[in-house]
Amino acid sequence: MKVIHLISGSEGGGSRFQVLSLLEELVQNTDDDHDIELVSLMEGPLTQDARERGLPIKVIPMKGMLDFRVISPLIRYLAERKPDILHTHGVRANFIGRLTYKFMLSDLKPVMFTTVHSSIYHDYTNSWKRFIYPFMEKSLRAVVHRFIAVSDGLYQELLQDGIEEDRLALVPNGIYTEKFSPDTNSDSDPTTLKEELGIPEEATVILTVGRLVPVKGQDYLLEAFKDLLEDLTEEEDIGTYSQEKLPYLVIVGDGPLGDSLSSKAKSLGIEEKVIFTGFRRDIPAFFQMADIFTLPSLMEGMPIILLEAMAARLPLVASRVGGVSEVVNEGETGLMVPSKDPKTLAEALKRLWQSPDLCRKLGGQAGERVERDHHFSRVVTETLKLYQKTVNSKREPG
Repeated sequence: MKVIHLISGSEGGGSRFQVLSLLEELVQNTDDDHDIELVSLMEGPLTQDARERGLPIKVIPMKGMLDFRVISPLIRYLAERKPDILHTHGVRANFIGRLTYKFMLSDLKPVMFTTVHSSIYHDYTNSWKRFIYPFMEKSLRAVVHRFIAVSDGLYQELLQDGIEEDRLALVPNGIYTEKFSPDTNSDSDPTTLKEELGIPEEATVILTVGRLVPVKGQDYLLEAFKDLLEDLTEEEDIGTYSQEKLPYLVIVGDGPLGDSLSSKAKSLGIEEKVIFTGFRRDIPAFFQMADIFTLPSLMEGMPIILLEAMAARLPLVASRVGGVSEVVNEGETGLMVPSKDPKTLAEALKRLWQSPDLCRKLGGQAGERVERDHHFSRVVTETLKLYQKTVNSKREPG
């Protein structure tokens, strides 16, 4: 079976990990009957990452969102390679892949797959993107044989959009849990990273990781952290030991809101307790340093970073949005709060700060849950089953 994955090349974060890890597993761990390739519509960090992993990759450059000239060379390439499946990821690649499919000769048309990594209704704050991207995504959905949703929330969203259930499949995101386990990273010294960041050795570290964009909700987290600090320092019986453990907030990631979030921390008077690290590759080391993880997002599909934090056995507080409730059971594997609610978020963080026993319980149960249900091997197995099933029962979509 020959499979080509089509991406825009601009993907980051969890979706980049899922696509490249899937390809890597398919290339390395399937038999000679599987021929797997990646086609990108631009050069960038994703293509660099793919080459570093030794993945077969072809770049067919697209200049701008509406550069339809890319369709002709893509048709020629697909006609040459004759894939059984064209698997697209992301709005731009979905649109171009489906448009290309429409112009191909019938006997050369592959089976069309699309993985839906996030919600088209919550991803975009730019006014024109909020209109044009959902239109692009939905306009040619009829040519897709199989949609894969990475969370039940996204699965339900596709159903509500009118996608027939027999064209839908649920394959939740997965991770290599062993990469983040404290057992695997037992040699990591949290003190070294604390020294680098200027955090006192005894201080509690509250960690969040993600792109600095509105949907990730870091501005609400800053407000919550201010409330938390004020609440803790006003306690009359806090004691010397607890004073030493007063929390620091570490925000890992980069993005367009970097400057405004930094300014907001200063305006709230908490800049000395908030550390912006920018983009970092050593996320497992940050997990080993952290005491609490939080994800204050306004919307999520199936957040990879949350699964990673769970694998690191960190107690966590997350917004009750999207696919979060599919992996976080309130009071069992973490605490959940409404999005855009700094007061409730602050209260949940305080609850964890005050209770090491609760932290150990939640972290341990989170690690067990993600190991059982979200190891990446399940993503590979389920995807291969869908490939075989759909190719065997290929039908011409509407």
